[in-house]
Amino acid sequence: MCHALGVGARMVLYTDGILDACNDAGQRFGSERLEEAILKHAAQEPDGLASGIIAELGEFRRGAVQVDDESVVVVDRL
Repeated sequence: MCHALGVGARMVLYTDGILDACNDAGQRFGSERLEEAILKHAAQEPDGLASGIIAELGEFRRGAVQVDDESVVVVDRL
């Protein structure tokens, strides 16, 4: 299946390690926190949005061990 992004559209790709990341209380970052992070940093350029999501994840994790890959890619259609 193929989908085309319309002009001005943005796509955020991420690995499952973003959603599955846990803090020291055992809580998952999850899709709701990811959506909040995306909305919070949405006005930034793609690299700023990706960095903002990773920063939010780091604040949530508060030093808990990273056990999976954590990758974010933001694509804008110009």
